[in-house]
Amino acid sequence: VRCERPTREMVNDKVQLQLQRQEALIQAYLARLNTVIKTADASLFRLERCIKKLQADLNDKVEALALDQRVLEGDMPDAKPCTNVSGGAVGLHPHKWNQSTEERIREANKWSSDSARLRQEAKRMMSEKDEAARQINNGLNNSMLGKLQETDDLKAKLTQRLDETRREIEEAKQRKFDLEQALEAKRGPTQQAVQRLVVRKTRPRRERVDDEAHQALVAELRNLTGICSQLRDKVNAVDREIRHLEAKAQLLEDNVRDKEGSWKVDEHCVMMDGRVDISRPPSSVGSSAASSASRPSSRSLSARSDIMSRISVLEDELAKARKQRVSMEEKVLQLQEDGA
Repeated sequence: VRCERPTREMVNDKVQLQLQRQEALIQAYLARLNTVIKTADASLFRLERCIKKLQADLNDKVEALALDQRVLEGDMPDAKPCTNVSGGAVGLHPHKWNQSTEERIREANKWSSDSARLRQEAKRMMSEKDEAARQINNGLNNSMLGKLQETDDLKAKLTQRLDETRREIEEAKQRKFDLEQALEAKRGPTQQAVQRLVVRKTRPRRERVDDEAHQALVAELRNLTGICSQLRDKVNAVDREIRHLEAKAQLLEDNVRDKEGSWKVDEHCVMMDGRVDISRPPSSVGSSAASSASRPSSRSLSARSDIMSRISVLEDELAKARKQRVSMEEKVLQLQEDGA
């Protein structure tokens, strides 16, 4: 949003630096989140594989338990037992059988513990991110409110200077008008003095003497000409001053307009936290909605939530499978003791 500021207002101020830090925090959080998702995928794969092993082992034990139950009841199966070359029954030694079962249980417990640690790590990461985001958002909002006040103060100073410049322009225009009026007032006497000299030049040759009247006319014309020249110079100087003041006023107007545009952009940034009034902090509903807008994309959150839910379901299934397996082993041992 702040990229829409006027060109002269595109400064790397405190607000911009905090926004850059916030962006870096979000990028780092997304990178960590992607790592957690990849780790969760791997954990999910291991849990699914472990559940398959436990389920297969459980099915075998259920079948073995059913067969042992039939043997105890005297209901011999029709199938002949499979024997090895030496004639003994094919199968694992009881020690190996128990060891295999215990290894699968230990493996299941290990992956279950790993997934629990993964969930704790994800929760801790979310908590750290939320706290860091809260601190940055608070500092950012304070900086943006301060920026708004600073922009408002600068705009007020520029507006005051613009008003002063406009008054100076009006005063300069009035001075120019007065000078032009004074210059116009001297044109009549100057023309009259010139005409008098022209008329006196028509005197007879023997009467064309440099008398006091002629000297007075020449002095008067010289004086009037000098005054008119000075007045024209002053008019030109005032005219240059007016052009300079008008250019200055235009620059001030542009700066005031830029400050207004920058203020509106920063106001929009502040209002994005959910507040309805620039002078009041946002309500809890508005702030929660705004904070959710600053969180990672819904796709990332949905993926993380889906993986965590699947891991939780698999852990529940794993726990049930372990309980069933232990129960089956206890029944098998009981049947073995009863048979003995």
